[in-house]
Amino acid sequence: MRFLRTGSLLLLALFLAAPAWAQFGKNKVHYKDFAWKTIETDHFEIYYYEGEEESAFHAARMAERAYSRLSRILHHEIPDRVPVIVYASHTDFQQTNISPGLIPEGVGGVTEFLKRRVFLPFTGSYGEFDHVLTHELVHAFQVDLLYGTGSDANPFSFQPPLWFMEGMAEYLSLAEVDPNTEMWLRWSALEGQLVPLHYMDRVFDIRVYRIGQAIMAFLGEKYGDERIGELLKKTVYFRSLDVAFEKTFGTNLKSLNEGWEDYVRRKYYPQIVNLNRPEEHGRRLIKEQGFDATQLAPAISPDGDRVVFIRDGRFSKDIVLASAIDGTILKTLLEGERSSDFESLRYIYTSIGWSPDGTRIAFPSKKGGEDVLNILDVNTGDVLETLSFQFDALYSPSFHPAGDRIVFSAIRGGKSDLWMVELADRNLIRMTDDPYMVRDPQWSPDGRRIAFVTDRGADTDLKNLVFGKPKVGILEVETGDITVLPYQEGKNITPQWGPEGNEIAFVSDRDGISNLYVQDLHDGSLHRLTNLITGVTGIIESSPPFSWSRDGRRIVFTTFMGSGWELYQIDNPLDKLEQFEMPEAVQQIALRELESMVPWDQPSAAQEDVILASFREERDAAAPPAPEAEESGEEAGETVDLSALLDPGGPSLTLAGPAPTTFLRPESEIEEEAETRPRISLAALRAETTYDLPDRDSLESGPYRMKWAPDFVGASPFFASNVGFAGSAQIALSDMLSNHVIQIGASVYGSIADSDLFLGYYN
Repeated sequence: MRFLRTGSLLLLALFLAAPAWAQFGKNKVHYKDFAWKTIETDHFEIYYYEGEEESAFHAARMAERAYSRLSRILHHEIPDRVPVIVYASHTDFQQTNISPGLIPEGVGGVTEFLKRRVFLPFTGSYGEFDHVLTHELVHAFQVDLLYGTGSDANPFSFQPPLWFMEGMAEYLSLAEVDPNTEMWLRWSALEGQLVPLHYMDRVFDIRVYRIGQAIMAFLGEKYGDERIGELLKKTVYFRSLDVAFEKTFGTNLKSLNEGWEDYVRRKYYPQIVNLNRPEEHGRRLIKEQGFDATQLAPAISPDGDRVVFIRDGRFSKDIVLASAIDGTILKTLLEGERSSDFESLRYIYTSIGWSPDGTRIAFPSKKGGEDVLNILDVNTGDVLETLSFQFDALYSPSFHPAGDRIVFSAIRGGKSDLWMVELADRNLIRMTDDPYMVRDPQWSPDGRRIAFVTDRGADTDLKNLVFGKPKVGILEVETGDITVLPYQEGKNITPQWGPEGNEIAFVSDRDGISNLYVQDLHDGSLHRLTNLITGVTGIIESSPPFSWSRDGRRIVFTTFMGSGWELYQIDNPLDKLEQFEMPEAVQQIALRELESMVPWDQPSAAQEDVILASFREERDAAAPPAPEAEESGEEAGETVDLSALLDPGGPSLTLAGPAPTTFLRPESEIEEEAETRPRISLAALRAETTYDLPDRDSLESGPYRMKWAPDFVGASPFFASNVGFAGSAQIALSDMLSNHVIQIGASVYGSIADSDLFLGYYN
């Protein structure tokens, strides 16, 4: 029997009722009791629970490799071990107490300010996990530089714009501008929607990642990747992004913008000439209506006449049935996110499966603390069955041609594998058991093979935790043998069988843009079906974006159109194939154009010295006298007096973070270090540190031990003639997982008899 457990509360109220703030930090609903453990490395404390041991040790080694890269490119060492909390799935991740609010489906990781904690889930792809982990560790470095080495640990004292923080994290974690980001740039250049650099601080949507990443790559290409770390340090020192740009590059954002826009246009205009809009390949079925009405995960019926998709609406994610001929909406089959049975439809990674007779669809959903498999009657809209297997995550169900079995990918302990369920008796069969990624399985028309997405191949090195691009693999059901299709350059996802099983269609970005390809399984010949400006894409680069009807008559796909994803169809796709010979990649076209560009004017070293000297004089003249530094009497291991965190200086609220470890370094010292620092290529550094991994045998697991630290400290004293001294003070402390919270508060009004005291404990 499984019990639903909510956080218990031990409350002691003295004198009067507790104030409203006492509810701060109350735990979320938990569906599982996690038995936590830790792994300690040179720079990290990894927190994990039973069932994800193998994945947690991989995370520990990946974190150390990422630290090796980031500490060199950012020229900084974090003085204390960084806490990293890993969860076996997004479902478990959403139960964390570290974040008080609901974590949306699209959040892949979080870096928290107060205790500098990084927490994130496994997704079944170690390659994706490595990317997200490194992205979040960039934030850990940023936070330590911004708030951990100065005299002010308040995040509201200065906050760089989101594009700066997220763009830097994305670029430093990938060491390139990936095809998904280039899609955004290509569209922005074509439509004239490129936001000027000096206005990017007003952008708060997904462009802070995509455009921010491209800006950082532009700066790295123009000035050198090592200058990104210098830019961050000067941003910390001057508490101004504009000034930091002037000090680092000799120009401000507004002046740099002309070169940036010219760079984007010269790089992407030549590509657009040879690319098509989606109307040139097919018919639009559903038009996007902004981010509040986006069509995702399309699945076409076996006869090609109907299509189901997940509509990302303003308030919910719904499964909608429409005509695959003209796009007419037929009905909403299911309203998601409105009941505990369908808390999430897993719209980012999943596809939907049709039964061979076209009467049922299969789809996953989050229900409580697990993902379940649902089978729905398309005619009535009734859910016929809900199958529970206690999986951490479940994606992309596909019916066998006989309709009696379903294959799907599922995650346990952070690893993804292929599973099959026999519907008659719900017998569950595991079909793979290895560390490789498994996604998007599809039965062949004869039921003997399963095509799926995997990262196995020559570019994957399990020993050194190097994972290649996704490829299309084929599993022989009878023998269990797995082969990878030849010519799998770049990303290759969402395999779909041709009507006779002689071809496989898939999405590939082998020439820099995600498009539809069809490969003949007999002679290996490759044909391209689309050549789109923004490609055939889903909401993220690995989302399933298309579906091919079993009779081969029609394909439906989604494509990005500026503010959302639209749904298109292609009739008789096998009649529209073009023989594909690898053309000049779009990156090579762009490189040729960039090499022909006239270099931008940059200030000479002498001019830069004049600028720096002038700024120093103005800054020093306006700066107040610096207070004399006092030596701290705190010794290592000495108990910290928490009352010292209360601000006695007046009626203000103080957010307590880690105590500063050092004072800001002088600007001259930063500049001298930058001048003598060798030039670093981020791509070369990434390759050089590939094997910077601690030995697995050097890492040991230990029990979880609670370490208490403040989450919130505030005080507001005042004096009034009618009551005398009065005020209030509050403090909240918790352990590293925020599973145990102590809250203490006092409101004093002249005397103890007229005061309120509060003590609360949550777990």
